[in-house]
Amino acid sequence: MPASRCLLLLIQQDGKTVARETFFEEVWIKHGSQVTSNGFYQNISLLRRAFKELGMEGDIIITLPRVGVRLDATISVTESQPCEMEKAPEPQVPLDGPVHEEVAAASVPEKKRLRPRCSLLWGLAALLSCLVGGFVAWQTEFDSYLQTYSPIIAKFSQQCHFFANNDVVDHVRHVNFIKRSKFECEEYSWIYLTLYPGQARVSVIRCRQPFSQWRDNQCLTKYYIKEVANAPA
Repeated sequence: MPASRCLLLLIQQDGKTVARETFFEEVWIKHGSQVTSNGFYQNISLLRRAFKELGMEGDIIITLPRVGVRLDATISVTESQPCEMEKAPEPQVPLDGPVHEEVAAASVPEKKRLRPRCSLLWGLAALLSCLVGGFVAWQTEFDSYLQTYSPIIAKFSQQCHFFANNDVVDHVRHVNFIKRSKFECEEYSWIYLTLYPGQARVSVIRCRQPFSQWRDNQCLTKYYIKEVANAPA
């Protein structure tokens, strides 16, 4: 899981700053996958949210702009040994012959339960992994399809931020649709277009902010059956 590997890399560096390119190489490229900058920062956000769910206040994970990411320097990371079971000592077998009563009584120890010697860190790590896994699955199910959209640079519209579905060969028809449409971008400036060749229907999702499952999105959705010139937004 990428988020868990990001956390492991931060722990291994023990408070040192990890460059974004190092995350890309160690977490994704070495495992045969690719990631965008947006996807990387989403995984870092997942870790921050997981720590908050565990009741850990403050900035556990610190982002240094244009430098990298590191754990809070005040956090001490220690390596714990594997869990071992503490066995109760075996009772001594008395020798033949008379044995003093006090010695006999002392030779029979009380029964002790087997107690695991596990650091609390292991429990927190397991719980954190479960939380991160749940968050990743939750986010993937709901909003990953918009996170894959590619930005379109529209020089003729300075206020809008256009994004297009990435499962097409090019975005020529998207750009033409934008040129023929009049979008009001003062309030809903983040616009996601879904358009396929051979289909007249165009899906337009307009949001006040970049779409994310981590907040209450304020978006408007419209469908255009025909690409009409000067179509309303």
